[in-house]
Amino acid sequence: MALSPTKTDEAGLLVAAAQARDIVCADFDGDNTTDLFVADYDAPSLLFLNARMGKFRLGGSFSPPLQKGARAAAEADFNRDGRPDLVVAVGTALLLYTNDGRAHFAGAAIPLPPRLSTNGVTRIRVFDFKQRRLA
Repeated sequence: MALSPTKTDEAGLLVAAAQARDIVCADFDGDNTTDLFVADYDAPSLLFLNARMGKFRLGGSFSPPLQKGARAAAEADFNRDGRPDLVVAVGTALLLYTNDGRAHFAGAAIPLPPRLSTNGVTRIRVFDFKQRRLA
């Protein structure tokens, strides 16, 4: 069943995201509901916090701020604190954002090796080779 523009607007999800490249679902604010991170290429990426009853609201904070140019994103507990973190591919770097559990993210850039930085990263998959739980 496709969502109509009216239902999308009622849910709080009708935004200009014509170049949305990835959507990540996780409980970023610790309220036991699924939130949505939309990685967008031609506009800053957005975090929609679940307001329950089929509604979402823009929320969260990112330092450094989210910029346009996102090509991919993924979620996992990278720092093993029990909270979902985000990694976002932007230009010639990966931005690793750690989450405080209230959807406040602190980020650090990880430069890509020259071979990958030419075209950038278009897909991110998270896997723990030591078989510890990441996501």
